[in-house]
Amino acid sequence: MRALLAAALCLRPAQLTITDQRGQSPRVRRSDGTPDARLARLQLSISHEAGCSLLTWCGGGAVGVDVQAVSAGPAGDPDEWRRVAALYLGPDSWPNQAESVVDKALEATQSIAFMTAWTQHEARLKCLGEPLQEWSPALQSRLDGCMARRVALPAPWVGAVAWRPAPA
Repeated sequence: MRALLAAALCLRPAQLTITDQRGQSPRVRRSDGTPDARLARLQLSISHEAGCSLLTWCGGGAVGVDVQAVSAGPAGDPDEWRRVAALYLGPDSWPNQAESVVDKALEATQSIAFMTAWTQHEARLKCLGEPLQEWSPALQSRLDGCMARRVALPAPWVGAVAWRPAPA
């Protein structure tokens, strides 16, 4: 990420430091401590899954990213997906909308759909600086302020990016 940011900012990678404090979004600073308004505005997000990493930054608003391997889902059990989805993604989430469709879907399709919803949820949480937590109407209200889209990745990974534009 340092190399990519440095190239975008016309700097050398050694001139940048990226923080990695657990539970906090990464931040970029000049290695020598010199204040830099461009860097102060940047929002960063990083997600890792064995064999795949997603990195993103935004110069004008909050951003979050998440990646998961499809096989990392709730062990191929549609009932467990429904429980997890209801608990974290809310009562109107994908697995809880039309059980007849879910019951007829292939396991691989269910895994991809679940992990797509999950990565978008996690990316939104990261964008808002929120920890993983159970769904609530108040949380949903905050999440509604973030846009999220799937990131095209090779199998077996599913990823998402979320963003919230800076206030005008």
